[in-house]
Amino acid sequence: MKVIEQKISQYIDLPNVSFGSLKEREDIDDALICALTVYLPTIENSLIFGDSCNGMLLVPFPKFVQGLIGVDNL
Repeated sequence: MKVIEQKISQYIDLPNVSFGSLKEREDIDDALICALTVYLPTIENSLIFGDSCNGMLLVPFPKFVQGLIGVDNL
């Protein structure tokens, strides 16, 4: 959970909210992760698997690999 919070906090300020239930926290986390899934590929290089008809999987390219294989030119 801490790893996810650290990644998300790079892009937004996480509210200091007391959640009444695990389900409530899960819903908030799901919404944030979905939003980041759409946003991150617009600012970071990503690999795309699949297609728009069957679904796509976007995988961020690790920064240490980008310079090695020229992914910055994609």
